[in-house]
Formats: sequence, structure tokens, C-alpha cells
Amino acid sequence: MKNGKPLKIYLGDLTYDTVTLATEAMPLNVGFVASYCIKKFGSNVDITLFKYIDDLDKAIHDSPPDILGLSNYCWSQNVSMEIFKMLRKIKLDTLTIMGGPSFPIDIPSQGKFMKEHPEIDFYVPVDGEEGFSNIVEHALDSTREKMREEVLEREIDGCISLDLNGKLKYTIPVLRIKHLDDEMPSPYTTGLLDKFFDGKLAPILQTTRGCPFHCTFCTDGRESVNQVNRFSKDRVKAEIKYIAEHVKKNVHSMFISDLNFGMIPGDLETCKEISKIKKEYNYPHRIISTTGKNNKE
Repeated sequence: MKNGKPLKIYLGDLTYDTVTLATEAMPLNVGFVASYCIKKFGSNVDITLFKYIDDLDKAIHDSPPDILGLSNYCWSQNVSMEIFKMLRKIKLDTLTIMGGPSFPIDIPSQGKFMKEHPEIDFYVPVDGEEGFSNIVEHALDSTREKMREEVLEREIDGCISLDLNGKLKYTIPVLRIKHLDDEMPSPYTTGLLDKFFDGKLAPILQTTRGCPFHCTFCTDGRESVNQVNRFSKDRVKAEIKYIAEHVKKNVHSMFISDLNFGMIPGDLETCKEISKIKKEYNYPHRIISTTGKNNKE
């Protein structure tokens, strides 16, 4: 920022854990956002990742951030909203940012969502990395004392926001990253997710982004995400090996977040690599994935 201090950013993909874990997947989603930001801004940002509600609660009370970004799924929306409200009482000038699939598609409904949740300053739809980093870039260019006010005055590419007067701001282009390897270092092999190999959470792997289908019931049925982009084979292999080397012995599952796993060219090679790793490390014992809509063989 203009005063030279790094921007303190907390990113969370929260789960309830009072009885059991509502979602046991490691926070790869916010890990991607963090790795993209760190590559782009380096030492100008200080990013901490969170999965557990109590950990984030304590961090906010001990040292509130300049920016808080939380994921938005049907299982985490309520608790994320409450965290934003709590933070707003502690530090009024923190920028609050949300991203994820539990968000309307059309602009009028998005505007209604934002007005119903004034605790959210920005929403980043579709791929979150670039839209989030655009907010960070404006925040770094602002003065610390007036950061929220100055950033909310602007229309920021890839984001939807309400300014301090309640006016909806957005730009039409939907931002997606096409060259995934080049622009986004692996959250696994860079060590960003190391603390989440805790014996409770299960690793989650992503090899492709996007879906070629137009299913009306699905958040990924939009034209904006119909192009499928994939990570390189070498990167996927390196991540599978890294995961197997770091996962605790009592964790047996691996999630694959691809929307049509088994249908896209390269998926068979990923399966062969997982099989090879299983023989060497005795992991994973179970794969949880969404399989393809065609190519049943």
C-alpha cells in the first residue's frame, strides 16, 4: 500500500466442525486465489488461509485483516455472512469479498443479493483469482486510512459491488484464466496448503476447469464457462505425488473437483498416475469425483 506495509489478507473456505466436518475437502479454492495473488504482488501481500471457524474467529479478534475473502457454497453461506458481520463490528474499514457458486446469474438478481447482504463489499463470480487480484491491486494503490472508501468508488473488472451509496457497480466481461500453469503456481507444491494435512481434511485435486454442457440446473452451465482449460500433465503428476507424500495415514480419500472427470483427454493418464502412486504410497483408497456426461467407456 502507499504506506509501504503489506496488505493483510485472510482467505477462508469454512466448514462446521462441532459434530463432524460439514465439508472435509482441503481449501484448494482459496489456495488458488492466494497463489495467484502472491505471484502477482509478492511481498506486498501477507495472506493466511483458513478452514476452521474458530481459527478465523480468533485471528479476526487478535489481528483483524485489511481484506477478508470467503467462499460461498450452500453449506457455508450462513456462517460466512455471520463472520463478515462480526468483522464489520470490529474493523469497519476492512474490505469484505465473497466468491463461489451460490450466487444468482442475472444482474437484477445479483443486485438484490448484494442489497440483502450489505456486509459484502464485492462479489467475484466464476474464476475468483483474477477478479480478486484486481481488488487487491486497487487496494494497494489506495491510502490505508481510506482504503475501503477509495476501492468501493471504482468499477472493478470481474467483480460486482455496492458502493457506499448503495449503487450497484459491475463490468460485463467474465474473467477466466486460460493458461493455468503459467499464471497460478500450485498451492500444493508451493507449500500453501501444508498446514491442512492435519489428519482431518482430505486433499482435493483439480486437473481441468470448465464444462462443455449447458445444463440449466447447474451453475456451470453458462456460456462463460463452456471452454474447458486444463493444467499440464507434469503439474498434475507433481501434485498427486506431493499429496501422497504429505497426507496422514488415517486419511484415505481424494477428491477430484473436475466437472466431467473421465471424459476429457488426459483423464486416463491422471488415473494411471493415481494407480501408480497408490502402489507406492498405499494412498488413496477412495476417489470422490463427478464423472463425465458421455464417453461412458
